[in-house]
Amino acid sequence: MTWQTVTVPVSALVAELARIRRAGGTVTHCCRAGNCCLVTWFSVG
Repeated sequence: MTWQTVTVPVSALVAELARIRRAGGTVTHCCRAGNCCLVTWFSVG
């Protein structure tokens, strides 16, 4: 299992979540930090 965290602009959040899902990842946490979002997810493999 590989854990990853990324910071993305709020305007790019939907695209980032879609990218994670297409790659087979599971988002475990997402929170807003100013005009950005911190997204943590994991993937198996």
